[in-house]
Amino acid sequence: MPFDQFVQTANIIADVRRRAEPLLARLCAKPETVAVGVLGGAALSGRRAFVDGHSDIDLTLLIDVPVPTPVLELPWPKFVDTVQGLLPTWLPGFKFRDPTGDLEINIHQHIWSYESQPHVVWDDRKCEAYAETLDVVYDPQGHLRALVAAKVDSRHGRARRAAVELLTYGRNLLQDGATKCLLRGRTDAAVDIFEHILSDTIDVTFFLVGRWPPHLKWRMVTLEALAECDELCAALLALTSDWRCRRIAIDTARATLLGLLDVIEHRCREVYSTWPDDVYRHAIVHHFVDRQLLLSTHADQQTRTASYAHCLNDETWNAVNWHLGGPESLRNHTEPDRSRELPPPAGTSTIGVRTT
Repeated sequence: MPFDQFVQTANIIADVRRRAEPLLARLCAKPETVAVGVLGGAALSGRRAFVDGHSDIDLTLLIDVPVPTPVLELPWPKFVDTVQGLLPTWLPGFKFRDPTGDLEINIHQHIWSYESQPHVVWDDRKCEAYAETLDVVYDPQGHLRALVAAKVDSRHGRARRAAVELLTYGRNLLQDGATKCLLRGRTDAAVDIFEHILSDTIDVTFFLVGRWPPHLKWRMVTLEALAECDELCAALLALTSDWRCRRIAIDTARATLLGLLDVIEHRCREVYSTWPDDVYRHAIVHHFVDRQLLLSTHADQQTRTASYAHCLNDETWNAVNWHLGGPESLRNHTEPDRSRELPPPAGTSTIGVRTT
């Protein structure tokens, strides 16, 4: 996508790459070097391919040194302390400037034998940088390409998990948690919840359009670019703009975002063939590790309630759970005090995860 149409500065990528060439050549020539690449906007083949006078340039360096197997199993802080005597002394600092003083350079440094281990997991932002903004400069044995392929292979699973989290815990926070904050007179807390869930919604939307969530510096530019061809991105961009310019109040903003969460869930059903009919019922057992252990409880078997979102208003379901029993527990169940009956959940709200 042509990023220069979304900013007010000129693209000087060719000049920046030319200035980085001597350093890239020196890195490639070192005997310990396995691979070298250019990341971010300076990657000519990347999605962004945009560098201006305010940009830095990110390089990636993969080296290999003989590291004993027991050392490879150490957590990173202990590992990096232990291998100091094994590292080549020519390695530079992470961040420095070129001789002109106006180009900042970042060199992301990795040890192949450590980084290639399966338990070393890259976060979403790092996966985005390597999957979508990498020019491979030197990789004679294909180690860098193989490493990137292995680390970003989890995108589909991560995207699904992020969507499940958003459409259960996030949706509940936005509808029920924010309401409680407003009733307590803490509008600031309700706003904090809304802005947090809006941010998560944007990330999930990037996943659903087949992208990794981008670096924060380029997040809104990327959303604006995608809005030209995706209605959900356009709606999120409009909501974000309306909210940040204070053109809408918190109640309107929340209602709009809740509607967009419904759109996201519909899209999830199209993208994921195994998307559950009731995402909350699925999540409390299979996603969250501290919610519910039984796939089907006595209360579920007694009521056969289709939607978990309505269970709190089912007298039988509540009674069986309260008495911790099967059908026999209902014999001890007395009629509830209807004056304290909970109102039905509004809209598509899911059952509360946190109640205070």
